[in-house]
Amino acid sequence: MISQIIEKMNQGGAVFTYPILATSIAVTIYFIKALRNNLRINGLAKLIASYGWFVFAWGSLGSAFGLIFAFDTLKTITISTLTAQELASGFRMVLLCSLFAAFVFSLSRIYIVILNTIENKA
Repeated sequence: MISQIIEKMNQGGAVFTYPILATSIAVTIYFIKALRNNLRINGLAKLIASYGWFVFAWGSLGSAFGLIFAFDTLKTITISTLTAQELASGFRMVLLCSLFAAFVFSLSRIYIVILNTIENKA
């Protein structure tokens, strides 16, 4: 299971997916910290939001680089030598990076909703 996740992260472009993973861990730590310390919920919610937007931008940047790489590969290879596997690997990188970034962004937004709900009840 873990080896499959690492393999998918490497296929999605390690330069982009591992920082997204680190950011998701940081966002979760800040969320837990905010739940334990009710005094700083608003400040930590803003920090989580900033990390969420960073992940979204970083994933978009990774997708753009993946598409550029895929199209550069298409430009240099003649159609007769291009295999479906080569084309699929370029697009897999784009999709995995975008999907992982969207997941972490959604997770950060869910954390913010929970923190805002707790803050409004207090």
